[in-house]
This record gives sequence, structure tokens and C-alpha cells, in this order.
Amino acid sequence: MFKAKAAFFAVSCVLASLAMLVMVAQLHAQCYGSLALSPDFFGYDYLVRICVHFGEISAIPYDIVCGTTLPPGGHPVGFPVYAYNLYDGIDYLEFSIESKDSLARFVPAGDFQIVSASADREDGLYRINLILEAAWPVCGPVFVGTAEVEQASGVDPIWVDLVPNRDTGEMSARDRNGSQHYLFSPKHGGYAGTDYLYTCQEPICPEPNLPVTDLSAVTGPGCSIKVGWTSGGGERTMVRYHPDHYPSGYEDGALLCEVQTLPGEVSFYYHYGIPQGQLVYYTAFSLTRDASGNIELDSFVECSAMDTVRASCVIAVEESSWSEIKSIYR
Repeated sequence: MFKAKAAFFAVSCVLASLAMLVMVAQLHAQCYGSLALSPDFFGYDYLVRICVHFGEISAIPYDIVCGTTLPPGGHPVGFPVYAYNLYDGIDYLEFSIESKDSLARFVPAGDFQIVSASADREDGLYRINLILEAAWPVCGPVFVGTAEVEQASGVDPIWVDLVPNRDTGEMSARDRNGSQHYLFSPKHGGYAGTDYLYTCQEPICPEPNLPVTDLSAVTGPGCSIKVGWTSGGGERTMVRYHPDHYPSGYEDGALLCEVQTLPGEVSFYYHYGIPQGQLVYYTAFSLTRDASGNIELDSFVECSAMDTVRASCVIAVEESSWSEIKSIYR
């Protein structure tokens, strides 16, 4: 069974790689794992990720540790599941967990509760089909819960795979606006014990750049808004804004700025011309452009790459005449 699955995977990788080259050449698109998508394939470049990760949450997404050693004494193996690339938050996840050993249960993390769960066994595989909801939109990366697998005597490795919900056929996430987004696992799942070919693989294509962090929007001198950030993994930072929602992609909303930056560099930019009292939503993207100026890589985006502020004129009275103050409100 498992040799057949591995052989199928190897053939699939070759075919997927050939297809990927053709699709990328045609679309000038990014590709994610076995997917090649243009940036607006789902309305914007937003694919929620899910993974098995045995390390610290701060290591996601640049250093996902999806393999570990088998615990001694035949104790159950706990596979921690995380979600990331969540933009301004998600409150719904739908997927299945598969394993070659008995899946005892799934224990949701504190932010989530199980809405629907069913277990089945088919062709020697154990499966738990899950629908999870959160009471409020949660930011990423976020700990989703733990899949517990009973350890059979002498079995090595033990693996889990993250796949579409077999009851519904869906593998999706829902954002705070109620929109559904495709959910997938670039590394398929994880394993405990000996390295396993199928799970914990590296994505076929490069993943997006690390996200911009620490985005802040505050009232600045005069009637300006000061927007600051720490740059992500790309060579350029783009900041976009919108009056009623966070820009969800690098073509959504209006462009505030696009500047050359170094990874981890702290920068700021002043936004002028916003009407008094206007609420403004900002999102920052870390981009890599090719020699022709086309966007080669977008970035992951989490809540830390977003902020909102209401425009307000801050006046230093001791430095302004009454006529200058009145002119602001004409």
C-alpha cells in the first residue's frame, strides 16, 4: 500500500513538475506546492496554509519542523497542526487527517471548537473528517489542535496527511467577511520515526516571501498618517490602502508606496491628502520583482502586516498661525 502510494507520488511529482513549467510560462504565476495560480485566481493571492509543526510557533513559516522521533513505550503520538497566511483572520477550517495507524482523536486548541467530526477507515487508512470554527477571527500563525495517533507495535514511521474533508470534498478556510478560501498543506503532513517520502516534503515551487510585520498607522504631523513597518523577505515593500477593508492583494485598493527594502529593515512613509475623519485600512506586501519589473513572488500576510487608523489633523498651535489652522478645515 505504502510503496504504491510512494510510487504514485513520485510519478505525480514528475508530471506535476512538467505541467508546472508549462503553466508558469503561460501565466507568469507563482506556484504553491502542486498548484500554479495567477495572483487573481481566487480574487486575490490568498491561499491559507495548514501544516504539522513540532517546533516553536515563531518558526512558522520559514522553518516548519514536520518530523520528530517516536516516543518510547508505544505511547500515542501527538501531531500538532497549525494554520498560517490568514490575513486579517479566519474563523472556520474544513479538512481531513489521514494516517496508517489508528487516529484516536483530534483535540482542538483553545481558539477552535469541533462543529463536525466523523471517523472512518478505508484501504488500510484511518481518517478523521473535521469542521472547526472559532468564536472570533484568529490571526496566524495559530495552533489549531493535536491529532493523536495510537502507536502500533513495531510500526515505524507513523505519519499523518492533511487532505480534503472526505465527507464534503472541501479543504477550505473562511475569513472574517464570510468568504471561503482554499486551504492546503505545502508539506502534506508530518511523521514520527524514520523519514517518510510522502509527508513532510519540501514544496515543489518556492513559497511566498516572509510577511511584513509590525505595520502601524498613526496620525502624523499636520493632517498626515505615518505608516511604519518591518520589511519581509522580499526586496521591495508595497503598502496599499482602502477606505472600507484591508487590501487583500497587491492589486486591491490604492497604492500608497512601493519602496526598495532589505529583509528586517524598519521603514516608514507619510500618507497625505486623507480627508479629516476618514477611516483608512492598510496592508503591506513584501515583493520580489524580476528583471522586467513583473512580480515574481508575493508574500505571506498575517494580521501584523495590517493596521487601520482614522485620519485626524494634529496641529502644533505654537507653530501655527490662526489663519493656517483655519485653512486646514476649509
